[in-house]
Order: sequence, then C-alpha cells, then structure tokens
Amino acid sequence: DAHPKGEIFLGHSTEGFGVKLGVPPGAKDQGFSFTLETPDRSFLLSAQNEEDRAQWMNVIQKVIEKPLTPQDAT
Repeated sequence: DAHPKGEIFLGHSTEGFGVKLGVPPGAKDQGFSFTLETPDRSFLLSAQNEEDRAQWMNVIQKVIEKPLTPQDAT
C-alpha cells in the first residue's frame, strides 16, 4: 500500500476528493457527521460537536483545494 495504515491521502478536488456535510443515504449518522470522499471510497467521520465538525470540514476543504506538488503525490 502506498500510504501507511491509518492515514488517508488527500488529493485535489479535481481528482475526485471532497468533503460533504452528513452521511450518504442508508448510512447511520453518528452525530455531527461528515463524509470525506476519495476516488476509491467514502469515509464517514464524526466530530464531538458542531463547531469541531465545521473546523474539520474547513481544513479538509482547504487541503483539497490546494494544488499538489510533485512531493505530495509520492
């Protein structure tokens, strides 16, 4: 595997990476949930509270909007 266990590679939004409020239909909402989408799968995540969720989503969104450097892709 290209990435260590427990890590999720975040690529650019044009490559199919995204973050969305809530969970997909049919998934159980654990409270303050959000979904991290990658080209390979969706990760269902939840925060302690609404403020933490907003902060996590904001930071993740900034990362996936930033162009990757050659070092990021390895």
